[in-house]
Amino acid sequence: EIPPGIFDVIARRVEDVGEEQRDLLDCAAVLGERFDITILLSVLGGSKLDLLKRLRLLEQRYQLIASDDGRYRFTHSKIREMLYHELPSDLRREYHLAIARCIEELHSPALEEVIYDLAHHYFKGGNAEKALVYSLKAADRAERSYALDEALQFYLAALSVLDEGEETPESKGQEIEILGKRGSLLSTLSRRESCWR
Repeated sequence: EIPPGIFDVIARRVEDVGEEQRDLLDCAAVLGERFDITILLSVLGGSKLDLLKRLRLLEQRYQLIASDDGRYRFTHSKIREMLYHELPSDLRREYHLAIARCIEELHSPALEEVIYDLAHHYFKGGNAEKALVYSLKAADRAERSYALDEALQFYLAALSVLDEGEETPESKGQEIEILGKRGSLLSTLSRRESCWR
């Protein structure tokens, strides 16, 4: 929940920007609190020069974003939250899908580096097939990196995708395998926590 006072201040600032700037902010909000202009450019089109000018305007006149060593971020997490939650769900899903496709295309030789982003955006975009594939890969990568909490979240996402799909012998087998991996992770986490006591 965004406190009403903060919401009003943010809403007034956002209302002042033009429609074109609002599209940019909406897409950036779906990208995350920090965002890359390469992805923005791929999704929104146009020239890099025009995009940089629009970003500069949002930074200098409206103080909604800030540049940070070639990357950009929202000046406050609540700005991003408000923009994201105000988007109609269909439009939000389409942004997630467009972003996922751009990330996939731009990083095709080294998808492992962006596997978490791909899992997130395909899941939020509602592409069940790709969300399942990338969520499982992301879970494996997180587990190999000893980021066990993150691995659990990706396994949960994969299970959620399977729950919404049609049950087949193959999907049932996948579900059992994921539940086994998740159980093993929970056991490891439990042992780790008891060691710290």
